[in-house]
Amino acid sequence: MYREQVLSSDGSRLSKPYFSYFSLLKGLGYLSFFGAVTSLLWPRLGLLEAVNLLLPAASFCGVLIWTERMAGQASFNARLKNLASGIAPFSLGIVAPILLFLIPYILSNSVGDLYRGVFLLSQKRLQYASADFPPFLTIVTAVPYGLLLFFNPSPSRKPIINRILGTIVVLALGLALTSSGNPPVWGFIWHSGRLLSVLAVLAGCSVIVRFLKSDLISSTKRQILILLVGMTALLSLIQFPFPAPIYYCYMSPLVALALLAIVTVQPDAPKLLHLGFLAFYLLFAVLWMNTGYPAHKPQLRIDLARGGIRVAAEDREVYTALVKLIRQHADSGYIYAAPDCPEVYFLTGLRNPTRKIFDFLSSVQEDASDMARLIQTKGIRVIVINRHPGHSPTLDSQVASLLQERFPESADIGKFTVRWTVK
Repeated sequence: MYREQVLSSDGSRLSKPYFSYFSLLKGLGYLSFFGAVTSLLWPRLGLLEAVNLLLPAASFCGVLIWTERMAGQASFNARLKNLASGIAPFSLGIVAPILLFLIPYILSNSVGDLYRGVFLLSQKRLQYASADFPPFLTIVTAVPYGLLLFFNPSPSRKPIINRILGTIVVLALGLALTSSGNPPVWGFIWHSGRLLSVLAVLAGCSVIVRFLKSDLISSTKRQILILLVGMTALLSLIQFPFPAPIYYCYMSPLVALALLAIVTVQPDAPKLLHLGFLAFYLLFAVLWMNTGYPAHKPQLRIDLARGGIRVAAEDREVYTALVKLIRQHADSGYIYAAPDCPEVYFLTGLRNPTRKIFDFLSSVQEDASDMARLIQTKGIRVIVINRHPGHSPTLDSQVASLLQERFPESADIGKFTVRWTVK
């Protein structure tokens, strides 16, 4: 979209906002996109979600609307042609592989299942597989580098002062790095690094606005900057609705590139100071990231025909006893195990009477009458209840009461309750 604006412009900057119907059309498109992002985030939109996810998207859309008003030119037809010429190959690159992917689903008449799995059931992850961002107070950790990024302190005319200030910064960063084994220090640095994506988008938008009418930044560099800032803003959404640290790590290289572009396009930026902070965060990642989480190296195998993987001793005891008990009482090829315990079917070699693997992803939720019919038609004699499912809710109370009535005998093994009926 911004590329079209550049191609349609004659290179001049307008001294006042320029109105055109094409600019209005693009503005409505940007607002619609922002509305879609807001709608996506709305079910879990808290203060930190707004800061980390909504604010970058809003800032980027706002800058695109502003640059359109200040630099958008040319006739409607000419601009529409430029936009179509840019979108067409991009759209083809998206549609072609999707069509190839659809072929087996079309041939097997299962396009409906694909649609439900991709567009409907995936929305349930927003409800059951979610987590919160760190507390709001962690936002203060962004202040040190944020001050440098936004205010660009000019070097003193006295070299001795510059050397003293540089030495102080290096010593402070070095002290923080060597003290990162202290949990509060580690947490401060990590949270500050995590907020770099927000700083990058806000600072990038600020640079775009300040230098729009300046010849200090070439058109090519400006396009690269907008591309990196936009990608950073949008890729931040990968953290929703489960902002585990690893999801930020996915986008951290892009954040570094965006910050690099922001600093290098500004002629007055203190590049050595920025380089020092970049080296600091890089060393922190290399030396201190993940050191507190030793690798999980289980040494025991489950003593079952299907249990060749290595597990912890507790898991070995639980699943060995669980499978043994199930096989003692199951006299048909089916058992019922829920919620969220597909491994029970695999380890026992018995069949699942439903199509569920993780219950919260299923579009069908059995009630008590459905469960009674399922037990009768499949001849189920043993059921397994996972009392602590990872994502799905626990069993419906009426279903649980029915299972307790139909299968009076029971035993607890680890997090599982096995119930069976006497032959």
